Amino acid sequence: MVKRFSLFTIAFLQSLLFAQEVQLEQLETKLRGSVYCPSFYKGNIVVCSDQKDRITKTILDENGKEPVDLYLINPDSPQEVKRFDEHFRSLFNDGPIAFNKKGDRCVISRNLKTDRRYKSLEEDFNPLGLYTSHWSDSTGWSILIPLPFNNPAYFCSHPTMNEAGDLIIFSSNMPGGFGGFDLWKSELINGHWSQPVNLGSEINTEANELFPNLNNRILFFSSKRDAYGGLDIYRANWEEKEVKVKALKPPFNSPQDDFGLISKDFMNSGYLSSNRSGTDALWQFKVDYPDFAACQEMVMEDFCYTLFEENARELDDVGSLVYEWSINGVKRRGVEIRYCFPGPGDYEINLDIIDTLIGQTYFNQAAYSITLEREQQAFIECPDTVFPGEVFYLSAEATNLPTMDIHHYYWNFGDGTKGKFIETSHYYETEGTYQVVLGLTGYEGEADAETCVYKTIVCSSGKKPEVDPNLIPSQIDNPELVTDVSYFNIPPNDSGYVIYSIEAIRSDSELDLNKLPYQLLEKYAARVEYDSLENNYIYFVGQYEEFTEAHNTWKILQDAGFEESIVRTLLLDIDDPTITFDKKFVLKNVQFDSGKSDLRDEAIAELQKIVQLMKSAKSLHLSISAHTDNAGSEEYNMKLSLDRAIAVKDYLVANEIAAERIRAEGFGATEPIDSNDTKKGRQNNRRVEFKLEKQ
Repeated sequence: MVKRFSLFTIAFLQSLLFAQEVQLEQLETKLRGSVYCPSFYKGNIVVCSDQKDRITKTILDENGKEPVDLYLINPDSPQEVKRFDEHFRSLFNDGPIAFNKKGDRCVISRNLKTDRRYKSLEEDFNPLGLYTSHWSDSTGWSILIPLPFNNPAYFCSHPTMNEAGDLIIFSSNMPGGFGGFDLWKSELINGHWSQPVNLGSEINTEANELFPNLNNRILFFSSKRDAYGGLDIYRANWEEKEVKVKALKPPFNSPQDDFGLISKDFMNSGYLSSNRSGTDALWQFKVDYPDFAACQEMVMEDFCYTLFEENARELDDVGSLVYEWSINGVKRRGVEIRYCFPGPGDYEINLDIIDTLIGQTYFNQAAYSITLEREQQAFIECPDTVFPGEVFYLSAEATNLPTMDIHHYYWNFGDGTKGKFIETSHYYETEGTYQVVLGLTGYEGEADAETCVYKTIVCSSGKKPEVDPNLIPSQIDNPELVTDVSYFNIPPNDSGYVIYSIEAIRSDSELDLNKLPYQLLEKYAARVEYDSLENNYIYFVGQYEEFTEAHNTWKILQDAGFEESIVRTLLLDIDDPTITFDKKFVLKNVQFDSGKSDLRDEAIAELQKIVQLMKSAKSLHLSISAHTDNAGSEEYNMKLSLDRAIAVKDYLVANEIAAERIRAEGFGATEPIDSNDTKKGRQNNRRVEFKLEKQ
């Protein structure tokens, strides 16, 4: 292949190297000629080179190049170079080669015809095939055995082998592919290599896929897809259901040809081949990792919560009634439930009381509107538990840092190894509890920024625990109550009192209650209210202080065909904002002349409000507390205040309010609220206080 080199390329590369915090330098060796396709072998590196070192006449290829041979390099002293085992040396091309982890099994690419001395390779077609061999301490490498799918009609080359030595991936232009050269795999099953299987369209394209390498079960390969120029290096999680293929960023890729990447420490360091210096050469890379301190534990985001209704009512009086939640069409029954939302977003939650005998909604207890948001943090996506030796994948793609422009992702796996990139893989050799740290660097605005989180992973040979996603301690205590719904659940407050009524029917126009089927509503003396928001008429039946008291009438309406009838919560309409519940209030016109206990005329209208309210809500009880100023003796004031309280009670009893619902007390001048030194203060102290309470 023709390689080009320019000063611009070197400048471009150097700027990218600095920006990416990756040290990359050419590995200088004694080899003369091209050096490429490294492979790890027992602490050393075996490379391919077309160096001319044969004494006899050699066979040149169609481009006049020397045949490829294998050489052993000591990475700690790269000038120490020697030929690899002569067992793999022929007069033709030998290499690339790949080994298993132990280094006692290999697969090599070489020409199929190796017995033609002093003949030019271009005289006839002599494709490459794959051969395997294994090592014995007593006899050395065994005879090379051709793989059964070698064929003189096509090439099989560029092999890589997994750690166990029972899987190979290679490049071939055999029939059945997607382009010129595709990546294929073959497995060693019962001592025989299987027929090749194409790795599929997620990895293979119309372009050529070449130079595969397995690195901790992440597949690296090269292809010319115009990512950065020439051949570029890609990575793929080839064993996953959803295969993702991504081009490595500079400095791993350049405008020239980049291929043959290897690493055995999860991309912390390694080697690759590139012609970015003008000829195919070996380049060594090492990733610099910043130190991250004071990392926070990652907050788990499962969106599972406990939902419960704080104002739930007792349903024992009516056994057929149950609580039913409705969330995104999912229905769950119970006052308290556990629910896992599908993710962040806005949700409407409805809680109804259902009559299970007829399957109808009896009462709308509440409606909640909640917004679930993701935690703003770096996010580690990986399993919680793994087995020793099990390769697992980690991803930071779910990181949610909207104000940070992230440039780099760094991993510390807690076992002395590190990694880089937004996605990576790892495995632990021994059991233990490991703390994985994810560190990010980038910018917030124009300022440098970094952050980090950690997550704990348990590596154990025991059975992985089964986690119930519904057993999560998170909970939403009181979601925001929806306030824009007419006649909805309104709890008692200081401005009104809750009663219950049955909404029998809604109509766009007024109904003639004397006609069928509305005569039943006439029988129950239905009252009509106009809903200006919905532009319709609502017919209510009955008025109840306990919502279960409406159940019998509601069932009658249901049986009579009013299937949309439902119990509603209404607020008693009180035009006086001073009237409150469960705390004392004063009616401004309920006052007395000095020294007298007779009710004034203007007090009558005020007391009628209390009369009407207590008639509507029969569970209400009233406390009356009368007070005087300090004029007169203590005995006189106590009697005067009690007489005034009794005068108010007598009026209410005379208006059909049961006496046992009213308590009247006199406190004289013992509880002043103002100064008795002024006329206004004394008038304020001469007061009657009321308190409405539900018994």
